Amino acid sequence: MKVKFREWFSALGIRQKVQYTFIAAISISLIFCFVFFYFFMRNRVTVSVTEKSISNLSSIEQNFEAVINNVNNISKLLMVNDVVLTYLKTDSMNPIYSSSARSEIYGMLNSFSGHYSVFVFRNDTEYTYTGIGIICAHKSVIYSDKWYGNACRHEGKYIIVPNFDGAFTFNTDASIISFVRIIYDINTQRQIGMLVINIPISELEKTYMNLADENNHFAYLDSDGTIICSDAGFNNANIDDNINHKSIIGEQTVTGKIVTDSGLIIAAQSTVRIMEGVSFEFLFGILGILAITIIMMMLVNIFIHRYITHPISKLSASMQQVEKGTLRRVSFHSNNDEIGRLKDRYNQMLVQINKLIDEVIEQEQSRQKAEIDILHEQIKPHFLYNTLNTIGYMSLQNSPEEVYDAIETLGSFYRKFLSKGSQTITLDDEISIVKNYIKLQRLRYDDMFEDEYDIQEGLGSVMVLKLILQPLVENSIYHGIRLKGEKGIIRIRAFSQEKMLHIVVYDSGVGMSPEQVKRLLRGEDRKSFGFKGTIDRIRRFYNVDDVVSIRSSEGEYCEIELTIPIK
Repeated sequence: MKVKFREWFSALGIRQKVQYTFIAAISISLIFCFVFFYFFMRNRVTVSVTEKSISNLSSIEQNFEAVINNVNNISKLLMVNDVVLTYLKTDSMNPIYSSSARSEIYGMLNSFSGHYSVFVFRNDTEYTYTGIGIICAHKSVIYSDKWYGNACRHEGKYIIVPNFDGAFTFNTDASIISFVRIIYDINTQRQIGMLVINIPISELEKTYMNLADENNHFAYLDSDGTIICSDAGFNNANIDDNINHKSIIGEQTVTGKIVTDSGLIIAAQSTVRIMEGVSFEFLFGILGILAITIIMMMLVNIFIHRYITHPISKLSASMQQVEKGTLRRVSFHSNNDEIGRLKDRYNQMLVQINKLIDEVIEQEQSRQKAEIDILHEQIKPHFLYNTLNTIGYMSLQNSPEEVYDAIETLGSFYRKFLSKGSQTITLDDEISIVKNYIKLQRLRYDDMFEDEYDIQEGLGSVMVLKLILQPLVENSIYHGIRLKGEKGIIRIRAFSQEKMLHIVVYDSGVGMSPEQVKRLLRGEDRKSFGFKGTIDRIRRFYNVDDVVSIRSSEGEYCEIELTIPIK
């Protein structure tokens, strides 16, 4: 995926790259600003809400301690009451002592505020009690390790135990928590019983009732994190084992506080509303800064497009036209900066290139014309002089018909040779020029050589560069057959292969050594002016370098093969 994205991005134009980069930059900036603003305000509001929750918890703790202190005072009075102590110390259960103790407890409770129920347990597990709504106490639960065992381990200090395990049965829907402590004999410090004062949950609810609202909710939990009581808006799902530490859960903060000596936990659950801590002026300022940032980035994008990407795109489009062969100057408004100077230098370069191209074309045309003129001048004067001289001798010795035929052949040769100024002629016309030339040369050298032709059918109409065979045939006569001093053969063959035209000129003359062939192909043989000029003309016209090959055996033959594209 990463490689594909890099390839996709690399293939984009510079304008698209800048636009996409700008969009990505502004998007990332907006997201970053939003995230920063959100977490900054969230932390700020959370700290404020948490501080308020801690203050509320302290107030609730004080209210709770007031309730516990009230109950603790009741317990202290009961543990020194003679009637209650007599009930506990008596060896055998006496209904009179039990009734007296109950009456004493009832009278004592009336002097305190609060609806409490009191149970006094003897060491033999018998008990007496007073209070509203409680039917009985379940001794198996009360004398379990959680109740009795835990109270013994505290050695006279009180413990608070929620009534989750059904230690007491009620005839109402009332809920309680129990204040439990062991009673000791003041004189002997011997354990003589256990005191349980049941506190209605309503007493705990009163401790936070005035503080709870739609954003702040409270609850009491035991040491295991189980809720004892809470107001209606408290969300139980947000309570965990680490309640005594503040934490952010969703849009709420939960703060816990362990009440000293009771083992209970007071939890405050507060809704974090970020926007409540933001003033209109602050929000307006943030939005204003954000709007200014966006506007500035858009202005930067417009500036980059106008002064950087657009000029570069224009230059790039012009360069693409140059690749297609159109050397046209680029035109757009630019400043005197790097891009403006680049445009000016680019236009100057195109002007110079066009000028150089014109000069090169003109020079090339002049050079080609000069070479052709030189070649023509080389062929025409001495050849025409020699031919006319030969015809002159023929007029004295031969019949008029033979002289007429010689003159007709000369005229036909020059008609084909001139070809109305055309640079190309058909292969048939090129062969016709060679035939007339050989016929005229045979007037001078009698039967010194014979000519043969093998032209593949269908190639006669192929257009070829004019006068590419006559110079080769001339070399075969003057530098091959004539030097050998015996009758020879000049054979011309033409065939096509793989869309290339092959023309082979063979002579049975003196041939060439390998060194002579190399010098001839390299253009180092000064005697081969016609051959070199012909090959150079073919290469320039067809724009192909590899157009000639020579096969020769010294003293036997020479064979020159031209290979040119079929047009």
